[in-house]
Amino acid sequence: MNKKKWYFLSVLIMGVAVFTIFFNLKTEVKTVLKAEENKKNANYQTRVEESPPAITDQTVLSKYNLIKDFEGYTKSKDEPWSLNSTWNGTPSASLVKDERGNVLMYAYAESSRVEIRSNSGARDWSALVKTTISTIPGHYYQLSTTMRSSSEMGKEVIYALDWLSNSDVNNPVSVYSDYSELKKRPDNIGTTIRKTVKATTKEMTLVFSLSGLSGSKSVLDNWALSLVDLDQGIGESIKGLEALFTDTTHTELKLSSTQAEIDKVKESIETILNTTTKKELFTELAKAQALLDKITMSLTIPTELVNDPKNELSHTIKGKTYPNSFVHFSGSSAFPVGTLSSEVADDLKKYQIRADGEGNFSYSLPEGKYFKEDEKVTVTSMLRGKTTSQTREVKDLVPPEKPKLNTIKDQAGTISGAAEAGTTVTMYDKSDDTVFLTGTAGTDGQFSLVIPEAKKPLVPYKTYYVTATDAAGNVSDASDDQVVVDTTAPKAEAVKQALTLGDKLPA
Repeated sequence: MNKKKWYFLSVLIMGVAVFTIFFNLKTEVKTVLKAEENKKNANYQTRVEESPPAITDQTVLSKYNLIKDFEGYTKSKDEPWSLNSTWNGTPSASLVKDERGNVLMYAYAESSRVEIRSNSGARDWSALVKTTISTIPGHYYQLSTTMRSSSEMGKEVIYALDWLSNSDVNNPVSVYSDYSELKKRPDNIGTTIRKTVKATTKEMTLVFSLSGLSGSKSVLDNWALSLVDLDQGIGESIKGLEALFTDTTHTELKLSSTQAEIDKVKESIETILNTTTKKELFTELAKAQALLDKITMSLTIPTELVNDPKNELSHTIKGKTYPNSFVHFSGSSAFPVGTLSSEVADDLKKYQIRADGEGNFSYSLPEGKYFKEDEKVTVTSMLRGKTTSQTREVKDLVPPEKPKLNTIKDQAGTISGAAEAGTTVTMYDKSDDTVFLTGTAGTDGQFSLVIPEAKKPLVPYKTYYVTATDAAGNVSDASDDQVVVDTTAPKAEAVKQALTLGDKLPA
């Protein structure tokens, strides 16, 4: 191989190598950028799998507290727990009484507080208050309370606070063991408890219990009590948010995305307790709002529609609106029923067409169909719940048919003929086109014009014609001319002539 060929081959190999490295590097950069974008979009989704941060704001805890209903149980010594009472809006209940009706143990319970008290005669008795909450497996739930226990003379108190993944207090499945055992504990002036547990079942139960002491009153008090779903609203909000967009890039809204749908997602996000996820979801929701706000509906259609078949405006409507909007036509029996759905919830309209990407549209009636006079045609444009409409009343441009003028006689008292019902009939003197008589055609299409005395008798051989004018001012073609017929016989008067006697008679 000579040097030139070797040099050319070396350059070619080097060029291919450089191109390959550049192409792979460019592809790798795109892949990394795409992965980063996907990672950014998925942040709020993957965070759902993590244990969310604790909530300490008591206002928030109170607002979203899931605790509502309570049941009271009692037992003597080692017997099983027995249902004693159910709270039905009344915060307190007597749980144990002696044979004389004296209350030995009672409980006070509402959504934010559970208190159980024992009198000195309740040494062999125990009382329990429970509340069961429906839960969503996989969600994290936070229990918050401040627990206090005390007894007379500073004795120990026998109490327990348990959190169960079931609701059977006689066969409890505990998920929180710190205070789950009913046993003696020192007086407690106030312990703040804040515990997070991931639900594995569809219900969880909080159990508060206290045993009586010999010769001493005792109390178990849990206040600032709440159980909240730390993941509440996240799943629903993500689902609702994604339903607004066509894909995960969040750059285009679905046709079904309206202000009402965005507001629903907003309300859902508002319930989220995880502030980080809440902020991220609101950021994505703001994209949807910005895209929707760009839609500013407008509509331009012809200033008038007409009924004259010779005029395009009698069968075609051209206009301009927001790009890709759905367009609906109504108000005329000539409009076919539309077939397009806007995809917006509760919008039952069927649209005939959509505007193009520039907002232009043109719609024609089926062949042989035309708008009718006085019809009120409405054009409605709609996109993603935003709508605008305009109405036009069809203008009558079609003149009445050519009227007919009957024979006119010089001695007639009326002049008759036929014209479109309800039209104004005008009779003209053809010699100078001045108006001679006027009248109105009846519902049967006939007219009869009365000749005033001042215009009688008519002049023989004079020519007349009539026109018909409708309510819209359209004037018909003139009728055929009619010449006044002379029906008056001439008078026969004697002719006087003087003759001189002897003259010849005139020839």
